[in-house]
Amino acid sequence: MANIFERLFSSPIDPEALVALRYKMPVSLSVSIHKDPSGKYVAKINKFNSLSRPLTTQAQTGSELFEMVNDAVFTALDIPENYRPYMTAFFPPDEIRDQFAIKIPDKYLDKQLGLVKV
Repeated sequence: MANIFERLFSSPIDPEALVALRYKMPVSLSVSIHKDPSGKYVAKINKFNSLSRPLTTQAQTGSELFEMVNDAVFTALDIPENYRPYMTAFFPPDEIRDQFAIKIPDKYLDKQLGLVKV
């Protein structure tokens, strides 16, 4: 089975490691978003899994912010770079995702936002 993965992916992927890494991923995230004085969006990812402290990340745009949220989660959970494309990602629910494409609407700032796996 490992040969199939090696042929499909540019870097060798160990199927057992992939399953173990996916198991480390949380089911959901709770994220608070606000703007800092420079106008950047800041996301605070509240406690999940065995992490006892919240994670914080920032970005210029709403869509970039959620890429950074996922990167922060992968980094905190020690997910290797070559496995990240095969992990689930977290984004806002469909009904609000499109609104975040360029600018996060003020009504979502400074509130808890549940993210879902896609």
